[in-house]
Formats: sequence, C-alpha cells, structure tokens
Amino acid sequence: MMNAQDFMMLAPAKIEAAADFMNTVECRDIAKELESLATRAAERAAYLEERYGYGCGDQGHQKAATRFNRAGRMVHCKVFRHNAFVGCNI
Repeated sequence: MMNAQDFMMLAPAKIEAAADFMNTVECRDIAKELESLATRAAERAAYLEERYGYGCGDQGHQKAATRFNRAGRMVHCKVFRHNAFVGCNI
C-alpha cells in the first residue's frame, strides 16, 4: 500500500502507472493527505516569510500569524476548491 510520501517520491513519468494500480479508496486517502500537506506547507512558509523574509526584516508574530491563516485559507479554499476552512489560529 502506497502512502503520500511514497507517491511524492515517484518520478513524474511513473505517476500514471502507480495510480492505475491503486484502488479508489487508496487514491482518495493519498489525495487528502497531499492536500493537508500542501495547506500546512503554505501556512508555515507564509509565517516564516513574514518573520524572516527578505527585505523588511522581522514583522512580528501577529502579522506572521495573520499571514499563516490567510495562506492556509487560500490554499484550502481556492486551490482545492473547498468551501469551508477550519484553520488553526495561532
């Protein structure tokens, strides 16, 4: 059984073959896990960019937390087209 990490490590040319061997439930589980990973990665990248990004220096935790939540909502709602978001407000 393949998990999201294994799927991410596949070469792009092998994705189609791997997906052909998975059942519907396994595909959906991996898709959910990848969506979650993408959302969390966007949140954390936005936080670090606000705190330690190039240019204006550290903007502080409050601005970074706002950007964290905004990035999570954007990825969850716009990229994956979900209409509800339950974020973690830090």
